[in-house]
Amino acid sequence: MTRASLPNLMLAAILGSGLSSTNCVAQSEDAPPVAERPAQADSPKTLRERAESGDLDAMYRLAVACAQGRAGESARAEAIVWYRRAAEGGHAPSMVVVGSRLARGADWKKDEVEAAKWYRKAAEAGDATGMFMFAGACARGAGVAKDEAEAVRWYERAGKLGDARSLTSLGSMHALGRGTAPDVAKAIECYRAAADLGDARAMSNLGALALEGRGLPKDEVVAMGWFVKAAERGDGDAMHRLAVIHASRDGGVSARDACFWATLATVRCRGKMLEEATVLRDASRAKLDEAARREVDDRVAAWNAARARGGATTEAEAP
Repeated sequence: MTRASLPNLMLAAILGSGLSSTNCVAQSEDAPPVAERPAQADSPKTLRERAESGDLDAMYRLAVACAQGRAGESARAEAIVWYRRAAEGGHAPSMVVVGSRLARGADWKKDEVEAAKWYRKAAEAGDATGMFMFAGACARGAGVAKDEAEAVRWYERAGKLGDARSLTSLGSMHALGRGTAPDVAKAIECYRAAADLGDARAMSNLGALALEGRGLPKDEVVAMGWFVKAAERGDGDAMHRLAVIHASRDGGVSARDACFWATLATVRCRGKMLEEATVLRDASRAKLDEAARREVDDRVAAWNAARARGGATTEAEAP
């Protein structure tokens, strides 16, 4: 991997930012909505009583409890029943879950058209995640006619509600001139707003732009700072790019760093990026002696343990 190839790789970071890339596990459009956890005081029994009396929020919370196994293993299959009942009653977050499951072919036959209808209902009800998911459907033409300008409008609406993923996706639409005129300055504005909200992909994109000197001063140190911030939040794209940068340098320290980041990336990436990360990991590891390999393994173990202790965010439910 040479330095000359880095700009194209960094541009790929933008192409994969909240649109339709499939090279990383944590992609904006692929990430299902995170279901809200029920309040500690609400036991599954209490939630069931409220749900059966017609309380839509209780239906949703009971569905989450069932999906997580907190209502008993035998109740897991009930989750989608309660999500559907709540969605049909007008509960927007449940509409998003039902739409996501239809889009993925979970529980029902895959139906992107029906999924898009549920996303739109949630969006029109004012749900930011619904807006984000419907915008993604419009951007890809998944279940609806492809309309990137419409996608931009929905990303803008969700962004105004503080939805970080929508801000990142909106930034990518501006960066690529999709559904709107190309405008790197606006893209950077959106990425910074999303990064301030903690969005890892936005941070990775800012790093890509800084590395290229596109809309930002060209600065590898600044770029790597953004990549590290994104990687610390679990972004495989950023891990991969850190591995690429270190692999392009000479010296044992760079080989160790390349091996470290590439090893982490192999867990977070998929597709072509996973293949590249695997090659980088194996090539850099081959340059290390046994002691250096143990050092990398210890760093990876410490990294994973630290994130486990820190309670890394996980999806309460993966529709």
